[in-house]
Amino acid sequence: MTARPHVGRRDDEIVRDAGQPRRSPPSVIIDDPLLEKLALRVRRAAVLALQKGIAHAVDPSRFPLRDDAVHDELERFAARYLAGRPPRVREAAGARVLALVEERAARSGAWPAVELGSSEPVADQVAAIEVPEGERLPRGHLESLELVDGRIAKRPLRATSRPDEDALDSSLSREERSPSRGQPPPSFGTGLVFNPDLAEAHDNPGPISDKWLAMGGSAGALGSPEAEEVSLPGVAKGRLRRFEGGEIYYSPKTGARAFVHALDSAIVHKWSALGGTTGRLGMPITDGTVAPDGVGRFCHFEDGSVYHHPSSGAHEIHGKIRSKWAQHGYELGRLGYPVGDVEPALHGKGERSRFQGGLIYTHPTLGTRLIRAEIHAWWLDHGGIDGYPGYPVEDTQGGSSTAMQKFQGAWIRWRASSGYTDMATNKDFVYLHLDNIQCVVDTNESGADEIEIGGVLTDPAQHNHKLGPYHLGSFRKGTQKNTWPYPLMMKPVLAKAPTRTPGWPKVLSATVQLAEEDGGGFSADLDDLLGGINDLLVKELDKAGYAAAEAVASALGLGASLGAVLAKVLAFVVVEVLEWIWDEFMDFFEDDPFPPVVFPLVLDTIHDDLPIVTKFWTKSGGGHYDFRLRWDLSRW
Repeated sequence: MTARPHVGRRDDEIVRDAGQPRRSPPSVIIDDPLLEKLALRVRRAAVLALQKGIAHAVDPSRFPLRDDAVHDELERFAARYLAGRPPRVREAAGARVLALVEERAARSGAWPAVELGSSEPVADQVAAIEVPEGERLPRGHLESLELVDGRIAKRPLRATSRPDEDALDSSLSREERSPSRGQPPPSFGTGLVFNPDLAEAHDNPGPISDKWLAMGGSAGALGSPEAEEVSLPGVAKGRLRRFEGGEIYYSPKTGARAFVHALDSAIVHKWSALGGTTGRLGMPITDGTVAPDGVGRFCHFEDGSVYHHPSSGAHEIHGKIRSKWAQHGYELGRLGYPVGDVEPALHGKGERSRFQGGLIYTHPTLGTRLIRAEIHAWWLDHGGIDGYPGYPVEDTQGGSSTAMQKFQGAWIRWRASSGYTDMATNKDFVYLHLDNIQCVVDTNESGADEIEIGGVLTDPAQHNHKLGPYHLGSFRKGTQKNTWPYPLMMKPVLAKAPTRTPGWPKVLSATVQLAEEDGGGFSADLDDLLGGINDLLVKELDKAGYAAAEAVASALGLGASLGAVLAKVLAFVVVEVLEWIWDEFMDFFEDDPFPPVVFPLVLDTIHDDLPIVTKFWTKSGGGHYDFRLRWDLSRW
């Protein structure tokens, strides 16, 4: 093939014409300007290092590489790659790079301090160049990014509001008190008795007065009115009236509902703390009511309930957790009363509520499950959702002497006499499969294509491991081969762990390349290419003032100091840079090898839903191949 012409340059980065597409579409798109500038600096440095490597292969005395250098993976990759090309290709590529070096030396531009004739690796020279002030990453910037559908962008802010708990009270004023509860009605000596409650109801007709009279009026639990009816802010046609011993709330949707201070003050206080009538629970749909066990009290609201027990206080419960609790008998069931409000759980992806006899968890995709206290303690001791038991797939089953529960990775059985038993283990290995491969069009070489596949696995610690090469046999147009179930790679990175380890999430990446044996076969040097990109990325982050290189390395899999989001973002930046510089590197050569494809995997827990199967296509030398790669988990 003839290399595409360079139609323009931006500093040391080669710029394509708008009409010249990439060899393959990008796997990752960076939408964040600061992260894109960082990736651009890494790409520029990588191109310079590759240029130096090719120049060294042509003229090692003018472009030396030190034997003791540790940050020159890209230079050595390029030099080895050039050495393996045919003489005609080596000469053309070398001449092209030397011309670029001469042109760069004759003009000013970015990074004039980088000297390709120096024996110091390009990565070390670039590390000494200060990052422009406007390109430095502010603290917390990377954590604010997320990857969605292959696009890295800033996470949208969610508006939050807190209901004003005092809004209702501040809108009311105390009026002159009516006659006190318990005083006999006055007699006028005519044989008729004046009833002030009926007069009050006559003067203020409506559902609230009807409710008050039904509860005994001024002689009942609510006592006499303390104020006139007022409207409820934020509630359509909502009304409220306060009495000496309580209050009545009304809306056309929910009816008139009463709270008695002597009985329901704890419930009302909890409800008010959650925003009252315009808060999480909404308007009451029942009165404060004694529970069936005769001990506690409750009130149901539009969007949940509040239950009160003398020993545990008042707590709200709503949604799927409330429905699950109802299925198990409310407070009369084995769980008893709630001892805490519904609270976030499962790393912010779900909720839970604690009860006297256990807990209920809910997750948007894994469901809502009851875990009895006896099993819950053992589950937490072994890592909970992050350990090898994982999330429960059913509710606890059993009685007072024995109980059993199935989780994603284990059966847990409890006996009152002997304790707990772990009856299964999690999936121990992650592996990569080539499911199938099809020749859409064979290459221009004479005879059938002899295809092999190989690559590099980058593990969660960002260590590279060579894959293959594996010989796949002969292909002509239309040939299709199914290679399942033989794996390209099997890695015990998910060996069972009793507690959550700091390396989660696990970020793995497979860089895979097809090769036609007549064209030189598979290059086993991709690990140097990836290692060089990682090294440049760490140095650029360090220069940008975001974190020390050691902390960045931790985020890439050696620890958890910068968190899960950062590990994902940085791993995918490496993908973007690799795809980009591969295209640029191949522009120096007249041959056209199949470009590598990158197949990343992010596991938040050992129980993520796998397999993940992705179809790739690759073209080279007139040939076109489709193939499917699969990530999966298995116990071996």
